Amino acid sequence: MLLVLSFVIPRPEARGILRTVFSVLLFPGLVFLVLATLFRARRLSLALIPFAIAWILTYGPLLLPRNLQLLQDTYPVTVLTFNLQASTQHLNSLSTLIRDANPDLVALQEVSYTAAEHFEATLGDLYPHLALYPTQDAHLGQGVMSKFPILAEEYWRNEQLPEFLAHLRTEIDIEGESIAFFSLHPMPPISFTQGITLQPHSREIQILLERLENEKYPVLLAGDFNMTQVMDEYHQVTRYYTDTFREAGRVGLGFSFLAGKTIPLPPVIRLDYIFHDARFEGRDAYPLPFSGVSDHLPIWAELAFFKDGEA
Repeated sequence: MLLVLSFVIPRPEARGILRTVFSVLLFPGLVFLVLATLFRARRLSLALIPFAIAWILTYGPLLLPRNLQLLQDTYPVTVLTFNLQASTQHLNSLSTLIRDANPDLVALQEVSYTAAEHFEATLGDLYPHLALYPTQDAHLGQGVMSKFPILAEEYWRNEQLPEFLAHLRTEIDIEGESIAFFSLHPMPPISFTQGITLQPHSREIQILLERLENEKYPVLLAGDFNMTQVMDEYHQVTRYYTDTFREAGRVGLGFSFLAGKTIPLPPVIRLDYIFHDARFEGRDAYPLPFSGVSDHLPIWAELAFFKDGEA
């Protein structure tokens, strides 16, 4: 029933939520199928086979090894995206994991004033180029930390929408060539601030894609997109940009949320992504196993940058 409704309900946000719930329910359905088979419950096993087929179609490609070719004449770039969950305490756990991961570029969402000051003090030696935009409501905070020079930066919010978070564009100089590196944080498709209400997540993704039509530099998109891979908005983004984890990720599901801070369970969905255009190609990607005080796992990726239009 959930799957049928997810195709007929007019609101894309509602369709996406139902598809996400259905995709999460596939996991217990798969477990019950194994148990039913072991206990020879034939009718139950037959009834659960559609769950297994749906699971394979949804997640099966993530469990296959990626066949990556050795690339010549490219420049390696490593990226980390991390939603800090507006953290103001125990920040050493966050800066330590960023230092240990040692990416070239870091996209931060939900940056508090305390976190910005902490990162500047503890990571300034590793990242001499900072574009940090902390806010009083830390959920609206944004940041980029870079080993490469930051030539320009722009922080913005889509305040024409009923609820909004924030985004950040930076122009990064990589060995004499500029790229556009974005840290993005669209509003979730459902809000609990004034009761359970649907939010125009689809419209915000559309606004972002319209903005990117005018981008003149090679593009990297990183952030907490508040969408799963079964949502319409995910397919809208991947029509133009490649999901690095799906392209080159290590074998696994890549789930990043919930990370176990609040509930002692493994992550159950993928909300955090690194997308790229044709001037890049993914070489490796995976969620880090530790999230510090955040409920999002950081996502790490290595990409090959085709300089001077060599793609």
